[in-house]
Amino acid sequence: MASLRDAIKEQQEELQGGNAWVAFWKEERSWHSEAFHLDMGATLYPEDEWRLREIEAADPAAIVLNGYLSEDMTLDELTTSIRYHYEHRMNGITGFITEYSDRLSPEEIEKGRAAARAAGLPFSEKPFRDGEDFDPYVYDGSMSVEDYELMQRMIEKERSERMDEPILSGYLSNLGAYAEGRPAGEWVTFPTTAEHMKEVFDRIGIDFKNYEEWHFTEFQSPIPGLAAKLGEHEHPDELNYLGKLLEMQFDDDREKFAAAIALGDHASSVEELINLAQNLDCYWIYPSVHNEEEYGHYLVDELEEPELPEEAKKYFMYEEYGRDAAINDGGLFTEQGYIYNNRNTFTRWYDGRDVPEEYRVTPALPEPERPDPKKVEMDAAPAGQTTAQPKEQAQEPRPVIPIVLTSEKPADKLKEITDRLEQGITELFESERYKEYLRVMSKFHNYSFNNTLLIAMQKPDASLVAGFSSWKNNFGRNVMKGEKGIKIIAPSPFTVKQEVEKTDPQTGKPVIGKDGKPVTEEKEIKVPAYKVVSVFDVSQTEGRELPDIAVDELTGDVDRFKDFFAALEQASPVPIGFEKIEGGAHGYYHLEEKRIAIDEGMSDLQTIKTAIHEIAHAKLHDIDLNAPKEEQKPRVDRRTREVEAESVAYTVCQHYGLDTSDYSFGYVAGWSSGKELAELRGSLETIRNTAAEMINAIDGHFAELQKAQEKEKAQPQHEGSTPEQPEAAPQEKAAFTPETIYRVRRNPYSDREENACLLQAYVTQENGRAKMGEVLFRGTPEKCRELLGQLNAGELTAGQVKELYAKPQEQPEMETVSPEKQAETPEAAPQKETQATVTYYPINEAAARHAKEMNSFSDYKPGSATAAYRQQVDEAAELAERQKARVDPMYHEKIDSLLDTYARKLAANINKGYEIDARVPSILIAGGSNFPTGKKEKQNAARDRNMEEYQEIEGLLDKIRSTGMGGISADDPQAVQKLEKKLAGLEKTQETMKAVNAYYRKHKTLDGCPHISPEHGQKLIASMASYDRAPYPTWALSNNNAEIRRVKERIKSLTQQKEIGFTGWEFDGGRVEANTQDNRLQIFFDEKPDAAVREELKSNGFRWSPKAEAWQRQLNSNAYFAANYVKSIQPLTGEKPTDLQRAHIRAQQSAAQTKDAPREKAAMPEYIYKIEANPRSDSRENLSFLQAYLPHGDGTAAIGDVLYIGTPEKCRELLGQLNAGELTQGEVKELYAKAQEQPETGQDDTFSIYQLKDGDETRDYRFEPYDRLQAAGLTVDRANYELVYTAPLVPGTSLDDIFTRFNIDHPKDFKGHSLSVSDVVVLHQDGQDTAHYVDRGDFKQVPEFLQEKQPQLTPDELETGEKIRTPRGTFYVTGMSREQMEAVGYGVHHQSDDGKYLIMGNGTRAFAVATEQENPLKAAEQTTEQNYNMIDGWINNTPTVDELEAKVKAGETISLVDLANAVKADKERGKAAKPEKKPSIRAQLKADKERAAQKKPAKQKSQDLERS
Repeated sequence: MASLRDAIKEQQEELQGGNAWVAFWKEERSWHSEAFHLDMGATLYPEDEWRLREIEAADPAAIVLNGYLSEDMTLDELTTSIRYHYEHRMNGITGFITEYSDRLSPEEIEKGRAAARAAGLPFSEKPFRDGEDFDPYVYDGSMSVEDYELMQRMIEKERSERMDEPILSGYLSNLGAYAEGRPAGEWVTFPTTAEHMKEVFDRIGIDFKNYEEWHFTEFQSPIPGLAAKLGEHEHPDELNYLGKLLEMQFDDDREKFAAAIALGDHASSVEELINLAQNLDCYWIYPSVHNEEEYGHYLVDELEEPELPEEAKKYFMYEEYGRDAAINDGGLFTEQGYIYNNRNTFTRWYDGRDVPEEYRVTPALPEPERPDPKKVEMDAAPAGQTTAQPKEQAQEPRPVIPIVLTSEKPADKLKEITDRLEQGITELFESERYKEYLRVMSKFHNYSFNNTLLIAMQKPDASLVAGFSSWKNNFGRNVMKGEKGIKIIAPSPFTVKQEVEKTDPQTGKPVIGKDGKPVTEEKEIKVPAYKVVSVFDVSQTEGRELPDIAVDELTGDVDRFKDFFAALEQASPVPIGFEKIEGGAHGYYHLEEKRIAIDEGMSDLQTIKTAIHEIAHAKLHDIDLNAPKEEQKPRVDRRTREVEAESVAYTVCQHYGLDTSDYSFGYVAGWSSGKELAELRGSLETIRNTAAEMINAIDGHFAELQKAQEKEKAQPQHEGSTPEQPEAAPQEKAAFTPETIYRVRRNPYSDREENACLLQAYVTQENGRAKMGEVLFRGTPEKCRELLGQLNAGELTAGQVKELYAKPQEQPEMETVSPEKQAETPEAAPQKETQATVTYYPINEAAARHAKEMNSFSDYKPGSATAAYRQQVDEAAELAERQKARVDPMYHEKIDSLLDTYARKLAANINKGYEIDARVPSILIAGGSNFPTGKKEKQNAARDRNMEEYQEIEGLLDKIRSTGMGGISADDPQAVQKLEKKLAGLEKTQETMKAVNAYYRKHKTLDGCPHISPEHGQKLIASMASYDRAPYPTWALSNNNAEIRRVKERIKSLTQQKEIGFTGWEFDGGRVEANTQDNRLQIFFDEKPDAAVREELKSNGFRWSPKAEAWQRQLNSNAYFAANYVKSIQPLTGEKPTDLQRAHIRAQQSAAQTKDAPREKAAMPEYIYKIEANPRSDSRENLSFLQAYLPHGDGTAAIGDVLYIGTPEKCRELLGQLNAGELTQGEVKELYAKAQEQPETGQDDTFSIYQLKDGDETRDYRFEPYDRLQAAGLTVDRANYELVYTAPLVPGTSLDDIFTRFNIDHPKDFKGHSLSVSDVVVLHQDGQDTAHYVDRGDFKQVPEFLQEKQPQLTPDELETGEKIRTPRGTFYVTGMSREQMEAVGYGVHHQSDDGKYLIMGNGTRAFAVATEQENPLKAAEQTTEQNYNMIDGWINNTPTVDELEAKVKAGETISLVDLANAVKADKERGKAAKPEKKPSIRAQLKADKERAAQKKPAKQKSQDLERS
């Protein structure tokens, strides 16, 4: 709650500057102020006028002042003057709005609106008034809702027309015809279609026979600078690609694209423009910034870079700062705004070679003539006949393209072929070359990457290779004469003898000789090496027929498909299911749920291809989303992931003879462009390894399934079964019956061994596939397999298995130790019933033993790791029990949960630590020779991370200690109940402290005090300081009382929040919801917001919630204030989020009042009551009056009776009783009549509180005892203090009573701090004032506080007008004597040449003083008399306050300076503070109302505080 002084202080600079008009108004008891500026035509801006009308609605008595003459007035003088204006209704806000509003009359507005509507344009008042041409696309705030909607429709129409405008067009010309002098060309608009381009080519004569060359002679585009970047030899496909990208851009993206072209980055060719259009996120643009000064203002004012105080901004060089920033950015000021490169990664999506198929529009070249069908053995199947085509038709074997090696030494040959390998990798990434490599890999999947690539380079159609001797000796085949070998790399290890340390076979430790040195021995060591050898393909050999070694191809047979798909499911690391997938995708791998989904209804072949593709994703690109980011393995980009998965799928399908004709790898060239050789080699190695792994796994599972089926067929039929019937005639297929099957699979959400596997149900479908059903059980692999056997054997049903799973959840199977069990031992202490069961999680004893052996020579004690873990858990359990005993039972459940989390995470951390310790042995165990230093460094890093996790786990103990001890979160569903319980405790404590203090004040002891125990009383007496007046000091009661108020406000706030609720809204691109259930304000975007928006959300306290899939923060009023600053989520209505919430609150409160308002009789008038300022107040006792008003149906109100005249506090008290129905108007009038009859004795007695002003100048006085002030030579000076409170002094009130009240229970209108040492209390009793300094334990009377200082003479005031010139300068002569000058700090500097004057100075100024005066005393007396005469003249000539008041009532204007001077003059004249008592205040008010009802004078333009 701000005082008038605070409101004036806030706007003092604007008020004294004279340029702004400042409004002052009151809302309840709080003063407010706001500055406004007029436009160049001395009229109000529309938004300012709206704001002033809001202020007028809040306080009709508000005033608006302009104080360009008040620059010399002090804050107190301003406060007095402005209060006088407000109380006397001078310069009211209504008249100000009427005077300076430029709104037209309703008739003129309607006339203009009709004319605009007739022209089909929206109407805007301001352009119509000023005679300007109306711009329908600029909203100036002076439109109606209908006109604004019309403007929006016109804007949308223009946008549509602009969208229809060609983005890019070029004049395509026939180059051959142009060279022959017969120009032929046509304009082509991009993007276009292949059909249209073919028609254009036909029309301009490009037939690819006689004429096949074209060129562009001109380009046109609405995007500035684009046409200039294009050349005559551009390709239509690239132009169409670029046009399509530009067509998909929004308006702001096009502006950024145009600015980026002007910047010049990536804009030198069509290729770069295509990439630029897809990398606009690499640039930042500020559309409102067009020069260096604007950029400087934007950085400092908007971004606050750097943060400057408001005063410093006046002297800041914005242009220079903006210039330096632009140079550092490397940015450019363009027509579209300021743009610069933000250094984000620029991705080259297009390499300038292969335009994507969907953007190609150039007609294809005519196909060559086909050969005679008679010369081809089988060109096509006859019509109507379907011939099965083999996957690969028999072709002539391709000759070997050998790698010729020129070196003679084996090492040089190896290096040479390695170099050729690197060259082969770079040449590999062409569509057909790449497919050939993958086909070779499918046949040689168990070969190394190097050899696979070497075979693909030399003989891509190879199927089986072996050495020359191997063909002859092992297969009975000979290499045909003249065939060339295929060079590959083969291992060629050799052995060498080397001296090594001898080790003990039992201990593994070095054997130490007699000389103390390790014993050595000679051993043969195998050294790995490689050499280049030649192998030959089977097509290069002849001889004995080879056995069938080819892989059986899938024929599409359903039985084989089911078996193969079952093998695929077993080879998959995650479960595979079927579902309906929208959008054309065949399948996907769910990274979070760890499962593969395949689209239903596809062919068997497509299903297998999709499954292999997604399994490759699951094997290669899976990451743990729950792991910390630093522990997550790096993930390759999306294009690399797709290349790897598709390559694996192609290789596996090729291996099993599946149709791979639909696979295309045209994009691998673009993908490989710009990548390092090592990165490409790594991807190829990954593809080879994964494909080989999948082929081997599928082969193994497929073979097992085949064996199982053969075994089932071989089993004899059961007795009683029907013998096989002879083949019958074909019958109608029986109806399909779904069947439920069960499988055990890995749990993707497992965090420990106890839930590592899932027992999953699957339901078969008619197409042979199975759809995923419900999970029946989670547990260990052994338990899941056991239940699977019982399910398949019919011993259990699915429901019984689910019941078995439900029981372990109620009673965990892990070992638990209850307090009752602990109490069975003789040593155990008796346990409380409130104790909870302590859960121990398993510790890996084997890992602990291994870690011990790797790091210590001592033996491991079995069970020691588990014992140490349990000891830590027991200590945590004891801590939890102690905390439970301290807090409310409502927190016990949370403490138990924290304890269980601590035990579980601690076990996982300890087990992880043992695993890390076992990785690398200690150097004392392994010895220094060949010690794995790199592994040890990794182990140490892992230990550090594990230790950080351990410290976080130990932090759970701090949470247990703090549970129930801190604040109550608004997220807590029981927050109100907890706060009410806390409030009851605080109020009880407050009453106890008051009662104890009262007992002590009465008895001067705490002996026998019934409110506390004797021991507590003794402690309180012992803790009392010498200056304490009671056992509980005032600050303790004050702090507790403040906490009571805070808790009450919070209960009220939470209750209102629950009853009124919050509102949401929609914005461009999403919506905002107030989720009261989760207590979150949630933001939902239709699309992922860009980086700038995400950063803006984070800076305003919003965080992304993957669970809610929304940006959110706690639901409270602060969330709405934060939403005001997020530009991207502003409501579509144009209002601020806080305005929406306020409107929602008002609507809810209005609805509640309408619902709860009692029905009253129609005949009874409904009065409203207001507290008004008494314009004839002469003291605080009659400062306000309580006025009744009778509202009319048209929104106006008639003035009723004045019910009471008194202090503001008494009036507010009576107002509350009137509104609550506790008093009637008549009863209030009777109370006033009784107050008037009471004697006036003591009515003028008051007390005032003064406190030190803020600032460094009062720092030495603050909270200082009186004796220390005197010791420092300081006095209690009135100039250092400001008045903070004044109130009537009730008879019998002592200084101690005032001290106690203003420390324990402040009045609501008290704005200062609690009464403390260095404050001053002034008592006004019986017309006398006494000042009392608040000292340590007592008050000290300080009469010097009330003494007024005599004004000190200054040389300037007594200048005679003469000047004296000396060799050292010219000096003014002052009438002061030498003694007077020395008294004010001046000293003699030198003397004039004639000796008549002394030149006296104070270090900064100097004056001339006469050395001889007739009579110094007489001169001083004359000077003083002149001063008094001057003062008397000033007083006598200054108008009185009554005279100025009469001027105002007559309609004249006065200034604040005149009013302040009049107040001062009245004081000097000795005018009585209390005017002559009038016969009746009620009669005076009645007379005022009659005068106010008279006809008002004609409106006259007034300017407040203007220079008179």
